Amino acid sequence: MTARALVAACLLLAAGCASGTSLRAYGEGWSATLSWTPRRPVALQPVVLRLRLTGPADAPLEVLELQAEAGMPEMDHGVEAVEFRRMAPGVYEARHVFSMDGRWVIRIRGKAGRPDASFVVHVGR
Repeated sequence: MTARALVAACLLLAAGCASGTSLRAYGEGWSATLSWTPRRPVALQPVVLRLRLTGPADAPLEVLELQAEAGMPEMDHGVEAVEFRRMAPGVYEARHVFSMDGRWVIRIRGKAGRPDASFVVHVGR
């Protein structure tokens, strides 16, 4: 399976499981788990996003230059930067306020494409 096909499969898996409080994506030699509080984010209210990155043998994966953005594919208002901070080895956290209810795609990218994953999060009641 190519890396592009794997990312697409992760996106589809995330879309089918977006009603919980965490999603998981896999790549070659890494996995990423995105979780959030509160259980159901609501527009214009703060949400805490927690990203756990692991490598082989479930060891914490340190990522230099982690970038993240949130966007709504159905809307044409661009993307919002999501600023993750390192909290512990392989654990990153961000506080974010989604600008409106709906289906959001959060994409994370690390240096040299490791990790590169997308997660679908539904915002609103």
